[in-house]
Amino acid sequence: NEPWLKYVMASVADQGLQASKWTSARLHSEVLYAESQTTRYELSIMESQSPSTANGGESGFGGQEKDLFQWSKCNEISPLSEMRKVGVPFPPAEVKVLEQGVEWEHLKWGPNGVHIRDNFYPLSRIHFMERQEAPSSA
Repeated sequence: NEPWLKYVMASVADQGLQASKWTSARLHSEVLYAESQTTRYELSIMESQSPSTANGGESGFGGQEKDLFQWSKCNEISPLSEMRKVGVPFPPAEVKVLEQGVEWEHLKWGPNGVHIRDNFYPLSRIHFMERQEAPSSA
């Protein structure tokens, strides 16, 4: 058995008032994996884009770029050790992107899962993993 938390809203809630304690800030260094009974999903922050391409040029609070997130379905449910070998977040060949360019405010966490735009994804477990490159095969 692997150490996955049971999904409850508190597990994705901000842990304090400081920006560094916000879950959205945590995703700068970590990736959130969430599971339903049959599917594993990945929530990761998207790579920085220039202000002219992100949000059609809109900027966030204080003129800073808004963080945008990507919600993907993992092609396979693998053990954590295998996930680390592939890299976290997974490379594009390992996931199917379901929602892209999502602002944090558009992720609506509920007691049974998350609403993203017009879609609901039921969740039963979650796990945060530190971002890491796949080990080089030399």
